[in-house]
Parts: sequence; structure tokens; C-alpha cells
Amino acid sequence: MNILANFNDSLTEYFEKVDKLAISSYAELLKTLDDELFKNKPRYLKSIKISPRSILTTKGYITFKRRYYYDESIKKYYYLLDLKLKISKYKKLSDELILKIIDKINDASYRKIGKTIVPNHVISKSTIYRAIKNTQIYLNEKQTKIREFTGNVHLQIDEKYLRIRGFSNKIPLYTCCMFTDKLNIGTEEKPRNKLVNKIIYGTFNMKDFVDEINYCLKNIYHVTESSEIYLSGDLAQYIRSFKNKIYVCKAKYIPDKWHVLKSINDLKRYCNMDKYDRATLLNALKTTPKAKIVNQGQSYIIKLIKTNDNIEKIWKIDKYLGCCQECINSHHYSQRFYRTSNFSKETVEKINLIELSKCIGVKPKIGIRKAHYEIPKIHYKPSFDDADKTYNVNLNRFTLQTRKLLANMVFGSNT
Repeated sequence: MNILANFNDSLTEYFEKVDKLAISSYAELLKTLDDELFKNKPRYLKSIKISPRSILTTKGYITFKRRYYYDESIKKYYYLLDLKLKISKYKKLSDELILKIIDKINDASYRKIGKTIVPNHVISKSTIYRAIKNTQIYLNEKQTKIREFTGNVHLQIDEKYLRIRGFSNKIPLYTCCMFTDKLNIGTEEKPRNKLVNKIIYGTFNMKDFVDEINYCLKNIYHVTESSEIYLSGDLAQYIRSFKNKIYVCKAKYIPDKWHVLKSINDLKRYCNMDKYDRATLLNALKTTPKAKIVNQGQSYIIKLIKTNDNIEKIWKIDKYLGCCQECINSHHYSQRFYRTSNFSKETVEKINLIELSKCIGVKPKIGIRKAHYEIPKIHYKPSFDDADKTYNVNLNRFTLQTRKLLANMVFGSNT
């Protein structure tokens, strides 16, 4: 390899060689492990044959050989190496490849992903579909680490209506974002804020939504019953009353500024007003038909105007950083689910877990459906040295029928 010829070409060639070397080295490691298992196997395992197996990874196929055993104790055949490594029978794709596929299914079709995700290899559309369907994703949230903070935890809630396969109407995906601080990562001319200790979560099930939020607040942000968090969102009734579902700490609801000002502008139009004036607006609303107050949010805004002389004071609270959940939905959910009519609820939930894993910095784990993960247990078979041993057993803890059965085994049956 001539490094001085062309930097990009030589770099690509070097990476390809490194990938091939890693694959061959790992295959050799598996062969060594299989040999060790063969040397230390129990007597009741009989080696029948050696069979090859290939699993596709993001770097290419890993092909290795392992021994096929017959277990005399349970009368079954299996590959001991597969059992030890927890590789299911029908597994064709590695876990890291499956996670990468799930992360990309929003940006491209199954067919396109199959052609591009692994260099020089093509995965069929049906294989990708089965891999996603049969995969379960788990997160060990106990591994989550966040920076120390002195301010209040901010909880933002919203929903996004998605068109899901199997449902005639759109259904709500409940979304939330939790953070503790904002960090300016831009310049003075173009400021740009980054949320610190951010966690993004979304689910279709409201109960799971409530439980996950309370879990994160208690176990990740370590709030106490005396702590107070800021709850923000639009003017929907379930968001305004969501503070009653936070049971690990106190919560104070602060409406999103954009929605409040939009509702005030709507009220101004109903009352034919050009500029906002609190007293004039309240007087005009007395003579405005109630039919024009079209939703509960505007009714809440009217109460808000009546109880606040200066509407801007609502957001001038110490350590309150504002609400940006509409932006979160736009950047994370609208972008990711622009063609959700092709997805099932289960697939959307898996995508959400991948997104959550990125936020909390925890590597997701994959579990396989039970039907595809049937690995027999290795049972203990007593040796001939144990045959002459005697044991004293207290029969009083057994039922009468069991005691009679044991007595017949020891003393013989009377019949």
C-alpha cells in the first residue's frame, strides 16, 4: 500500500484491511473458545460433527466453525458454543447491525438500507423486516450518568399524532424532554443553545409515559419529595394537570410562551383589537359570544389574563429556562416519522428507545423473541461415585400422598 500516492485512497484501503483483520481475528477467537469447551465438556456430551456458521456484521460476514453435540442427559442436540454465547438458532445479523438498521429505517426504505448498510453486501427486504419484528430492545438506565446541577429540572410535554399501520385514524405519541441547564455552543453573532442533561422519551401508552418520567426524575436526576421541577407545554388539559401525576417531587406548571401569545392574538382577533390591552380585552370578552372561545386552552388564557396584571411575569421566574418542546418534536419526531404509515406501534417504540439511548449515553441491548431463542439447559448428571451415598430427608414437610409414595419407594409397596 503506497500511502504517499493518495491520502483518501490509502486511508480507505487501510480501513478495509483493518476490518478484514478484525473479522478473521474474531473468528479465530471463536474457534479457540470452541476448542476449550470441547476439552472441558461433561461426559454426557458427545461431539457429533463440526459445522460452519456465518453472521453478518457491519464489517462483513464472520464465519466460524463449532462442534455439534448430543446431550445424553436430556436427549437433545445443540451447539455448545452457541449456547455459551447466547446465539439463537436463526440469527443471521449481529446485534450491532440490527441496532444500526433500526436507527436508519426513518431515513430510507428497507430495500435501500439492505443495499447500503454493509459495504459489498446486500440484505433482503424480508430479512430486515423479520430482524426488526423479532427484536426486543432493552436499556439499563441505571448506567445513566448526568452532570451535577444546581438548578431545577425542566420537564416539557407534548404529543405528536402519527399515522400507524393498523389504525384508521392518527393516534397520539406522547413525547417529553427533561433537562437541567442550557449551554451556549454558538457565537455572539449566532448563539446556539444546547440542553444539558437532556433525556428525550416518547411512547403511545400514557401509563408507561408517567412511570418512565417519574423513574427518570427519581433515579437519574435524584429529585426528592421537597424538590420542585418546572413542567411546561402547550395548553392541553392533560399537560396542565400532569403535575398531579408527578409523585416523586413537586411540579409547577408554566405554560409555553409561544402558545400563550398565540392564544392572546386569537382572542384579539375575536374582539377586533389591534393591540393588546388587558382591561380593554377583558371588557370586550364580556360581549363576545362564547362560541368564539373554541377550546379549553383559550378559556385557560382568559383566566390567566384575569389573574396576572403583566402577562410577562409568568415566565420571569428564577432559574426557569423556557420551553422548547415544539422544537424537540420538530427535530426528533417530525423528522424521524415523516412516513410512519409504514410502521407499526412496536417499531416506533423501538425507534424511540434507540433515540433515548443516545440521549442518556447507555448502549442498548437486544433480546430475541422467546420462540427464536430456545437454548436447552445443561442438566447435572450424577457420577457413579454418587450412587452409593445416602441422605436423611425429613418427610414431615411433604403432603400425605407424597409421603406414601416415598414410603413405597423405600420399603416397598403392600399391593
